[in-house]
Amino acid sequence: MEGLEAVLINDTTIEWRIKIDNKLGTDYNKTLLQDASAILSQNGMTVNIIEDAEAKFTIELAKPVAKFTADGMISITNGYNIPDGNIYDGQVTSKDSPRTLAHELRHKASLPHIFAETSKVENTKENQKN
Repeated sequence: MEGLEAVLINDTTIEWRIKIDNKLGTDYNKTLLQDASAILSQNGMTVNIIEDAEAKFTIELAKPVAKFTADGMISITNGYNIPDGNIYDGQVTSKDSPRTLAHELRHKASLPHIFAETSKVENTKENQKN
């Protein structure tokens, strides 16, 4: 399974090797991957995100983007991805924030927002903070 970047180590541990494309213009938070891993590790499942310059999956770190919406409001985008389930050689873009990065990685793995009709996670206050 060459090229498989997210690997199930055992029944409760996932190791996700990624490379970082830093477009921030500054150094990024050195605990970013560890902190995002902690957010994703829940309910007995451990997710370890490990930086690996040879990995095929890429995290592009970029500054938030502001743009005007059709109704004249300003929309801030902190990250984005194509939620296609491609956790092998895909890419996500995120600001330098563990919460935003974890959010985008979850979407990349095809998980919807908790309030979406397709969500299989109960929309409770406790779950909204995860």
